Amino acid sequence: MSAFPVATSSLMQGPMIEGLLPVGIVTVNAKTLTREHLLTAGVAPDTPVAGTEGGREFTRAILGNEARLDVAAAERDVLDAGEALIARYPHIGAVLLECTNMAPYARALSDHLRLPVYDMISFVAWFHAGLKPHDFGHPASTPRPWREAK
Repeated sequence: MSAFPVATSSLMQGPMIEGLLPVGIVTVNAKTLTREHLLTAGVAPDTPVAGTEGGREFTRAILGNEARLDVAAAERDVLDAGEALIARYPHIGAVLLECTNMAPYARALSDHLRLPVYDMISFVAWFHAGLKPHDFGHPASTPRPWREAK
């Protein structure tokens, strides 16, 4: 266990989501997201997965490390992968975007599927909330001997 907090993959929030809703994963390439990846992140190995590799832009540009990306076409690829995931597994109640580069499309996917969508940004926001809880002001933020001792 690290002495420093580490949040390295959106998959790390998978077990928390699974505890609330049946989750499916959208990734850049479903064939390369293995059972071992899921198990290492604490995600059930039989979690449904769909990839954007059948699309025309997202996988090509991201895995090809392209300098340019057709954002509309990339969004369509993410939406199509989400649709395919839900069509194949209609019991899914939430989607987890495994690829960090999919975060800009989370809102569109959530609106399109009418489901909660989680990504690296939601994970970091949750993680940061624990590191730096919200200050609700007085009286909770008044000086305390234990707070001033540092």
